[in-house]
Amino acid sequence: METTARDVPQWDSLSNVRLMVLIEQELAVRFSTAEVQGFKNLGSLIDAVVKRKQNQ
Repeated sequence: METTARDVPQWDSLSNVRLMVLIEQELAVRFSTAEVQGFKNLGSLIDAVVKRKQNQ
């Protein structure tokens, strides 16, 4: 839950974009650029997905 991009060797901004596109497609959720930039770690991303799915 505390993992960040800094914890993953060779992670870059393109990896971030690819991950977000896959999450949005697979889980049928959408996040604004501001929301994506606000994710501090994997836990905050998961929390946002859960919250978004509960509100659908």
